[in-house]
Formats: sequence, structure tokens, C-alpha cells
Amino acid sequence: PYSYNNDVINDVYSVINNFTYFAGKHRLTAGASYEYQRVGNMFMAASQSYYVFNSLDDFINNRAPRGFALTYSLVPGKESVYSAELKLGQLGLYVQDEINFNERFKMTFGLRVDRPIYHEDPLENPAISDLTFPDKNGNNTNYSTGKWPKSTFYWSPRVGFRWDPEGNKSMIVRGGTGLFTGKIPFVWLTNMPTNSGMYQFGAAVSDPAQLQNFLFNPDPAAHKDKFPTEAGTSVPSAGIVLIDPNFKFPQVWRTNLAFDRSFGNGWMLTMEALVTKDVNAIRMRNANQKEPNGTLAGPDTRPRYNPANNGNRRIYAGINNAIVLENSNKGGGFSFTTQVSKNMVRGLSGSIAYTYTFSQDITPNPGSQAASVWSANPTTSTQNAIELAYSQYAVPHRIVGTLSYRAEYLGHLGTTVSLFYEAASQGVFSYAYNGDVNGDGNSGSVDLMYIPRDPSEIIFVNQAATSSLNAYTAQEQSDAFFQYIEQDKYLRSHKGQYAERNGARFPWYHRLDFKLLQDIFTDIGSRKHTLQLSVDVLNFANLINKNWGVRRQLNYTNGFQSNPLIFDSYDANGQPRFRMAQVNKQLVTETFSNVRSTSSTWGLQVGLRYIF
Repeated sequence: PYSYNNDVINDVYSVINNFTYFAGKHRLTAGASYEYQRVGNMFMAASQSYYVFNSLDDFINNRAPRGFALTYSLVPGKESVYSAELKLGQLGLYVQDEINFNERFKMTFGLRVDRPIYHEDPLENPAISDLTFPDKNGNNTNYSTGKWPKSTFYWSPRVGFRWDPEGNKSMIVRGGTGLFTGKIPFVWLTNMPTNSGMYQFGAAVSDPAQLQNFLFNPDPAAHKDKFPTEAGTSVPSAGIVLIDPNFKFPQVWRTNLAFDRSFGNGWMLTMEALVTKDVNAIRMRNANQKEPNGTLAGPDTRPRYNPANNGNRRIYAGINNAIVLENSNKGGGFSFTTQVSKNMVRGLSGSIAYTYTFSQDITPNPGSQAASVWSANPTTSTQNAIELAYSQYAVPHRIVGTLSYRAEYLGHLGTTVSLFYEAASQGVFSYAYNGDVNGDGNSGSVDLMYIPRDPSEIIFVNQAATSSLNAYTAQEQSDAFFQYIEQDKYLRSHKGQYAERNGARFPWYHRLDFKLLQDIFTDIGSRKHTLQLSVDVLNFANLINKNWGVRRQLNYTNGFQSNPLIFDSYDANGQPRFRMAQVNKQLVTETFSNVRSTSSTWGLQVGLRYIF
């Protein structure tokens, strides 16, 4: 449903001019840059319409569907429309002074100022402007889809230094600190006009009573007359996207300190620490979602929506969501790297490095649709909660090593043998329920799991046999689940707690690659000509032993979440009840299993190159 009428225009024109002036110990640089972008985003999901049925039998017998969706153009004379066709610019001004105090010590002071420039505003939908939503502080406000955020200045001062304490470059100390804005990602803005209902209208029908009027028809426009045909007269029920007028693009404060120590004979030790603090981080908030009106019963006391008021989760019942693009200053990270390297001496070179990374954020902002970004963030409350957690993209530990030896002989032959080694935690993941435990309407795996201390803290229900599942009693599932907890390092050490977002880690993965280069060379005239044969063995360790170099994967997963528990229902007291997940009709007993694909097997690549 997302491929048809899906297109992007991105025309970029840039002008840059720098000026450098030398004045004794000072090297002054000043400059300006301007980048103009014309961005066109055509994204008309369900522009061919789509139906969802409970069964194939319902479809064959033309019964009412379970869901219907349609997106169509509101621009007269156009069946497809670039709902976000923006003309934007980024102006940058900068000045820098590089001061060489002496041959050993140098400092650099710099200031960069960036400002977004909006050459035209999007079309305003007055029906949306009339709606009142709470802002991030709970104050009622009206958002306009016809205005971009304030065109503010982004100040990025920074300072750095380089020090040669011994004066012979055997040891270099370097570092710096400052604010960094970088290139402004205007793509964050395109969701607002795309969903405003001024360029296109997106309809999503899920009410069973209404769906009786949406029987299947092969004509995509067959039900178009049931929806608005004039822009600005209604609010798209599928959801809207808004922008905080004071929204700022991402900006971080970053500090690094490092040294490089040479020990002669090509040996070098490098250590570097890097600290990053979010100044303007990005978050999504659903302004149309009310606060929860209750809590779960039992040891898990997270906020929830009372089942009797499930239809009352929204401020405006006819709008799925109203996602507001906002900022937060929470988040940041730290990384430390140490490396020992040896430059090639007598044909031998190599290095080994270790990096530790710690990073936290409010949300990883996965995806390009505001609603899906908001709804995909696992929490212990709702997706509107500001919960600082481990970053999804930070690899906690990583070791990288290289070793290479080259020998030339017989005047025309050269052989190079190289090894590349990588060992790293394969990433992080979350433990979340499969299902909507807190009743907020997000049925994906976004409710972080409460890890029970013992069987008294969790209720299981009997599983009936189906074509894809075996029957298991509640007791059998309880026994299997607590065996599952004991075999999992993270779960058994966090009993009685909520699972942390991205708090669990994949096992370490070790990979060794082998490379052989055989050169045949000679001089022809004034040029050296080389015929080079290359042989690469990828995941070389797996060639030696089939149990080495094998990746591991989660046994029951949804993206970056592991879901051993499936939410079933509530008991009379409001405590959730669960079923245990099954794989191949067997209860899940282990967290990980081997990846059975080419990513876990060795591979061979042979090449031939002529160099002249």
C-alpha cells in the first residue's frame, strides 16, 4: 500500500565562500554558505485503496471488511500530488581563529551561526487550526498547519587545542568542546503538510458499523464520495502532524580529549574519550491522547486506560492521533576508545582497538512517519512519557583488530596476507509484551515487560490447540516461563522490576576475515604494471569450524523487542493474564537461537585486477 504514488524530489543548490588571512601567529578564516533545497515528497499510502478482512471466506462472500483505507488528492486536476513540496534554505556564517602560540601548542576558536529560511509556508487547514490541544506543559493551545517553526539562529561556538609537550611529536595531546548543529534535517517538517488534509486526504475506517458501507469494489475510487472532496473543510481521521512553534532542529554539546603516544619502530598508542549531551533532541508527542485514568492490578502497577472508557482515550474521538514535533534536552552519551597500532616495518603492520559506548535517549525516532515513530517507542507508561533509556543504536563493547604481512621476492612477485577480526555485542533489545497491556490502543510490542519474582506475580491462562499452536495448561506455561527466566542473564537479575528499554544485550559475535593478495609486477617503460589476484574468505572462522562465527537471534521477536509473553485478557480485579509464546508449536525455552543464513556462514570472493 505504500509503493504507489511514492516519489521524492530533492534539488539542492549551494554557494560557499571562504576567506583566509594570516597575521603572525593567527590564521583567521571567515566564510558564509547558503544551501537552497526544493524538497518534494509524494507519499500517498493506500492511494489504490485497501481492505482488510477477518478471513478469506469473508472476502469471497463479499462481507464487510475489518478495515478500509484510501488516500486521494484534494488538488483539482491532479490524481497524485506532492503533499510536501517545500522550498527551504540554510544560511551559515562562521569565523575561526587558529592561534599557534608556539611550535608545541595550538588553539582554535570558532563560531558558526546557522539559520533555516522558509521561502514559502504550507497551506493551512482551518479545521485543524480550530482544534485545541494541550501543549507539552498541559496548556491549551491551537496549532497551525500553515506555519513552520520559528526561524531561529543556531549558535555553535567551539574551541579546540593540540599540544606537543615534548616538542618531538612523540606524544600529542588534543581535545575540544563546543556546540554542534550540523546540516539541518528538513525531512522532519514534511509530515505536517502530508497529513494536513490540504493536499491529500487519508481515510482509515475501522468502526464495524461504518464498514458495512465499505464492501469490496475493485475501483479504488468507489468509496471516495463518502469522504470530503474539498480541502480545509475537515480534519483527516487517519491522524494529523503538528509542529511546536518553538521547535528547534537537533543540536548537541560535544567534548573530546585524546592523546597519541609514539614508541618508535612504528608503534603508536591512542586513547580518546568523547562526551555528548543533547541540547535539542527530537521527540514525538500525541496531543490527542488523554492521560491514563487508572492503573493495573497486581505487582505491575503501570498506568492504564479503563476498559470501560477505551473509546475515551482521545480528546477528539474522530482523529486517530495528533503527533506534535517537539524538543527535549534529555539524552547523551559517552564513548572511550583505546588503540595500539603498528605501521608497516619490514612488511608487518597491525592494530587492535577497543571501544566502549554508553548512550541514552528519549526515543530513537525510527522511521519516517510521525505516527509510527511515536507508537514504536517501548515504555512502562504511554508513548507520551519522557523516559530516558539506553539508545537502540549504541554497541556497548567492540574490539577490532587487523594484522597484515607483505613480502616481495624474485623481483616480480609480492604476497600480502591480512586478517581482520571483530568482536562485539551484537546490539541491544527490550523485553516487551506482545499485545496492548495498558489499553492505550498501541497493539504493537511497546509495553515493557514486568519481570515477576515468582509464579504468584503472574497469571497464565490455558492455551487451546490450533493449526499453528499446541495446547498447554496454565501451569505448564508458568513452569516454562520461569525456566526461561533462569536461563536468561538479564531476566534473572531483574526480577521484580520493569524491563528497561534496550536494557538487554545480544551475545558477543566474533568474526575473522582472511585476505590474500598475490601480485605479479614488472616495469614497462616508465610505468609499473601489476596483475593482482585477490582471495577473500569472509567469516574465515566458520570455514575452520562450523560452530564459529555464527550469529544469534531472538527466538520470539518483533524488531528490537523480545516477546515471550502474549497478553490475553484481564481478570476480575484488572490484573493482566498471559499466554506463553510458541515457536514451532513448542513453548519458548531459550532466548536465542542460531541465525541460519549466509550472515552466519563463510563465503569466498575471488578477484583479478590490472594496475598500471
